[in-house]
Amino acid sequence: MRHLLLSCLFAALLAGCSAVPPQPPLDSLTRSWQENASWLQQQRRWEIKGKIGIRQDQQLTSATLSWHQQYQDYQIFMSGPLGQGAVNIQGNDRGIVLKMSGEESYYATSPELLLQQHLGWSLPLSSLDHWVKGLPSPDSPYRKKLNAGNLLDTLEQDSWKINFRSYHTNMAVPLPKKIVLTRGETLRVTLVVKEWNLSSAEG
Repeated sequence: MRHLLLSCLFAALLAGCSAVPPQPPLDSLTRSWQENASWLQQQRRWEIKGKIGIRQDQQLTSATLSWHQQYQDYQIFMSGPLGQGAVNIQGNDRGIVLKMSGEESYYATSPELLLQQHLGWSLPLSSLDHWVKGLPSPDSPYRKKLNAGNLLDTLEQDSWKINFRSYHTNMAVPLPKKIVLTRGETLRVTLVVKEWNLSSAEG
């Protein structure tokens, strides 16, 4: 009798499991933009490698770029900008340190001000860590337009217009490959991300 009851209980458990089969995860290309954005907002450890080009007041410069983000801390290494050799930037929400080849280190609480003073660049670092993932910055209002694949096509925020020209689609979620940022008629920043390295999602 005991064996019969155990057999019935085991059969009932199997029936219950088969009635609600585990659902496979949604393919990243079929998720809504909100679902992808929610997942990406959890990604606070990542690294990109690529190139950056800046055209400002008819002057054009470019550099190779490596950006490592670890929660609030970031390190950005650029080589070749304006013939200055290597530029190393380390910072977080409390401040930023800039080191150029053969020069002393410079510190400021505003990354935009520091880059403008020592490199002559108006680069929106405070928001770019979100934009580079295809997300608006949470710190100010924005307007967005999605493409046919439910990915950001254009974003307008903080006087910048950001065009997402192409995406890497072989990731857990699509991630920007080429981004063009413009502000007014005289400033244009092109970022090409050749490699993405994302850590696993955090709970």
